[in-house]
Amino acid sequence: MDPTPEFEQFSFAAADEDHVRREKDRGRELRRSQWWKNRLGTGRCHYCHGSFHPRELTMDHLVPISRGGRSTRSNVVPCCKTCNTRKQHLLPVEWKQYLDSLQRAGAHELDGIRSRKKAAPDRSQE
Repeated sequence: MDPTPEFEQFSFAAADEDHVRREKDRGRELRRSQWWKNRLGTGRCHYCHGSFHPRELTMDHLVPISRGGRSTRSNVVPCCKTCNTRKQHLLPVEWKQYLDSLQRAGAHELDGIRSRKKAAPDRSQE
């Protein structure tokens, strides 16, 4: 499920090129720091809480650089590539809404599967 269409109501002005370049440079510096290496060493994705090898984790900006976020310790978290790709340019509140919508959709689909199983005739004795 692509999060973008559901959240197109949230518009934002893209950060200027100088800001993006400057913050990407700072992000590269931060990746080399012992602090970041320690964060990766936990092996946990900030979003899905899955366990990963540190090389499988990426740096995600809670407030994306494209939306004015900065490459600071308080704005970056380790996350798996899947979550980072799905989060795209979403803010934390938008990401939570996206995850909630997935959970609701999953629960709805699960209820539909349960209903079909109950309605299906038992063919085991034919």
